[in-house]
Parts: sequence; C-alpha cells; structure tokens
Amino acid sequence: MSLPTKLKPGKDLMAKEILRDPKVVNLITDLLVETTGDYFIGNCEWTNGTRCDMVLEPKNDFSDLPPLIVEVQHTVSKLFMKKAIGYCLQAYKRYHNDPIILIICLEKLNQDIHHHVKPSKFPGVFSYFSQPWAEECYIISKESIKDNLLIPLNPLVALGSFFTNLSLSLTDHPFKIDSTIQYLYTLTVLQHQISTINKDIPLSFIDFQLVEYEKFMTLSKTLNEPQLEEAVNDAKSRALTIKRKYEELFTAESSNKRSTSVFQPPITSTTTTTVDRNGSKHEEAMEFVAEYKRKATEQGKRMSWIACLQEGNDLNLWNYKNSESLRQQFLKYIKKGKLKETNPDNM
Repeated sequence: MSLPTKLKPGKDLMAKEILRDPKVVNLITDLLVETTGDYFIGNCEWTNGTRCDMVLEPKNDFSDLPPLIVEVQHTVSKLFMKKAIGYCLQAYKRYHNDPIILIICLEKLNQDIHHHVKPSKFPGVFSYFSQPWAEECYIISKESIKDNLLIPLNPLVALGSFFTNLSLSLTDHPFKIDSTIQYLYTLTVLQHQISTINKDIPLSFIDFQLVEYEKFMTLSKTLNEPQLEEAVNDAKSRALTIKRKYEELFTAESSNKRSTSVFQPPITSTTTTTVDRNGSKHEEAMEFVAEYKRKATEQGKRMSWIACLQEGNDLNLWNYKNSESLRQQFLKYIKKGKLKETNPDNM
C-alpha cells in the first residue's frame, strides 16, 4: 500500500485530513480526556482572525470537558508556541474553560522548547508548562516517542510515528504490523480515492449534459425553433458555469481542505460573505439577478426571489441567508446607479 506523493506523511493537507477522521478524533479524546463520542469538530477560526488546525468542542455545553486544540507543526519554536498560547487564550474566551492543546511536531523540536519539556503521564508524549493559559500542553515529536516504540504501539505514539516517519509505503514503515499504523495508511488512501471520486462524478455528469445540449441545439436549428435554441443555449451556459465553479472548488480544496467527516457547526456570517461584497464577484451576482429578472418580465411572470436565490446558490454565486437579503442587496445595487432598473414594479 503506497500513498500519493502529495499525501506523504508530514504533508499539511494529509495531516489535517487524518485528524478529522471520526476514529482518529475518538483516539485523541479517549487518551487525553478518557471519553469517546462526546466531541465534534468546532470552528477553528478565532475572533482575532487567527486559525488553528483543529478544535474539538464538547457536544454538551454543560459538561466539564475542556475544549481540545490539535496543532500539526513542522518546527516547534518559541514563535510557534506564542501562536499556540494565543489559540488557547481565544479558546478560553469562547468556551470559558481552559483548553488542552496537543501539538504534533513533524520535524524539528527546537532546543529552546525541548529544554523545558518533561515526560507526561502519557507514554511517548512530552508535557510543556502551560499555566495559566491552558489546562495542559502536550507535544508529540520524534524525541518523545523514540523510547516508546514497542508493539503494539500506544495510539498516540502510533499517530506520532505515522506523521514523523516519511515512508510513502506501509511496507517501508518500521512498525507496519501495528494495527493503528495500518489504519492510518488505509485511511489516507481511502480519503484520497473518495476525494477523486467526488470530483470526477459531478464533472462527468456535467460533461454528459453538455453533449446532450449540443444534440438539442442541432435539433432546434433543424426544426427552425429559435426559442428552443435560446433555451437550450441558456441551459448550456448554466452548465458550463456550474462546471467552472466545481473545478474552482476542487482546486481550492487541494490547498485548503475544509470539509470534515465529523459534524462542524456553521460559521456565523453576515448577510453576504466578504467576497460577495467586493469587486467582480458582487458584480457578477447582481448581473445574474438582473438577467433572471429580465427574463421573468419578458415571460410575463412575477420575479421569484426564492427561485433566483436557489439558482444562484447552485452556481455558487453568493452566500445570502434568504431571498429577502438578496432582494435588498439588489435594490442597493440599483440605487447606486450601477444598473438601470427597467421594471421597478416587478420586485
């Protein structure tokens, strides 16, 4: 069993994908707080604009369980630890409870940090002074696990060994017979395959649609039906737009994957995202509404803001909360003089 080069152990994308797996989440919570099934992946973006790798949030707001922060870092230095302290302070501000932070050091544990660590109650895990900014600060590194590499591996040691060992193939890993190591390699391959399938299926379906639209275009021209030809051409244009959005989506995910296998609550947002309010993205959205409204007027129909909102959502044009928010934004756009309103009654 071999991994793609881009998913080599130690790569940031792969590490974050692994950590979000429900079994890995339970592995971490079982060892750190002796419970499973009581956490979900929370919002990793803090109010001060910083972002950590993963936050595990107790499902029960009234439990005494602390929030857990997991960081995967190539080099653990003083500068990084200052960032980690900032994450913990933000977690306390959000949850009113001191967090436990687990840092997985992929490559280098700087001496100025190594000098201050000590063995923790967990085998293969260092403890770092954390008062008063966290309940506990744990560090897993090559140095912490080197004296605890006995089969069967402690699950946290196995996690550290998987991340710090650069073997692309399971057969090349020194502890390939360990069940946790085997699971982590299998998980990485499966996630890569699922990602590929998820990308290929919608794109293949859209390509099939485009071929069918070409056939309808030929038929409409043969029958000399200009209205049918226009309708098919519009449908084809929408399909091409959706295809482009899918391609952009999967390209973005390859560098900054945000989807999770565990439930993640929605991020509180304003009426529109920052992107929607700026530049060409907002212009594109408003032009889409104008064209949608124009066609409704030509067909003698009332403007359906609900249907317009849904179609724009399908095209990933915006992130409005509801149809009224969309309508109000369009009215503001018109009032700014960026678009001439030809039929103000059909609103």
